[in-house]
Amino acid sequence: MILNDNSIWAFSLANDSSTYHGKSYLDNRIHFYRSGIIYNIHFLAIPMYDRHTGEYMFKLVSQVFDVLCSSWHMKLISMGSDGASSMVGEYQGIVTRIEQQVYYYFIYLTLGSSSAFSYLVWSSST
Repeated sequence: MILNDNSIWAFSLANDSSTYHGKSYLDNRIHFYRSGIIYNIHFLAIPMYDRHTGEYMFKLVSQVFDVLCSSWHMKLISMGSDGASSMVGEYQGIVTRIEQQVYYYFIYLTLGSSSAFSYLVWSSST
């Protein structure tokens, strides 16, 4: 996985949960800098078979990163989402849970709504 490359010292994560044709997914995008280029990559849409709780989404994301980039605790520096309570709940949200796991100062960005999230993702990839 490219995030394990030593030249990539940090990355950010953007999450959004959605339902498409009756199936729920947790969509994940990563942003990182490498060799003079800022990358914005659709990383993974994780199928969700349970309720959209912060605990469940944290479990999905952390398990994926534990396998693909075991140093994510040291490299993840920011996260963005649409501001839903399951994302940013003070005690139970995925952002709160991830913030408790990272080693360094963590920045969270609320993107306001799914349409704002989509716009940000689209505009940053062009």
